Amino acid sequence: MKEIEYLDVTKKIIFVQIMNIDLKHWNWRFSDGTTKFFADIDDFEFIKSVQKNFQQFGSTDLLKVELQTQQYISKEGNLKSKYTVKKVLEHKKGAQQINLKFTDDENE
Repeated sequence: MKEIEYLDVTKKIIFVQIMNIDLKHWNWRFSDGTTKFFADIDDFEFIKSVQKNFQQFGSTDLLKVELQTQQYISKEGNLKSKYTVKKVLEHKKGAQQINLKFTDDENE
């Protein structure tokens, strides 16, 4: 059987939207606005802050991250990518819903 062939490793700073959180294995699902992908979280300071409830997440929150992409050719000959969040640089809270008061009386 053919061996895995590792290709380029790239790192970039991007914003990602959280799609799904896995607190057991730290493999979260993200979207970059175009593509949805799974990424391992390797930022242990961020992991500790989540475990201690210093971080709370909403469905429209964004994370500014240093994202590493490792491309490789699988044993079957297919091009694949493995994503790893090396560092969470910023947690940007999404839009929050506000309560609007509707009334017919102008004096209220």
